[in-house]
Amino acid sequence: MILVHCCTPVSVPAGVAWAVLGDFEALATWHPAVVASPIEDGGPDDRIGCVRAVRLDGDAVIRERLLARCDDARCYQYALLDGPLPVRDYTATLRVVGTGSDSARIDWTARFTVPDDARPDEVATLMGEVFAAGLNAIPAHLCRPDPG
Repeated sequence: MILVHCCTPVSVPAGVAWAVLGDFEALATWHPAVVASPIEDGGPDDRIGCVRAVRLDGDAVIRERLLARCDDARCYQYALLDGPLPVRDYTATLRVVGTGSDSARIDWTARFTVPDDARPDEVATLMGEVFAAGLNAIPAHLCRPDPG
């Protein structure tokens, strides 16, 4: 089993970060490689079992099923159903952890195996790069709400 973990600090309260990242359908709003990420049946994006169709640049599609979600813990877990990535038995968790009143850390972790014809080190590097691209883009999409 391969484990990939990436994280990034953000200068907003954890609740503000979760308001953006906790939307399972909204991956396209903050990950630069994702063109669209709608829920396939149009149902609610917080329904356990819902499937998002992640369309990437170049029209490749990755389908992911929401396995678990906890708004109190600010995290969700999902599984890769199919797509062009050279992985098997893939599950990932996205979590927002409060680190102070005005700061948080975003953790993105995946566990998976690779097919016999794939090089585990290369696949782990690729997945780390995918996560890093998304995490590096997050701060630009987070802003504190206007205190009014």
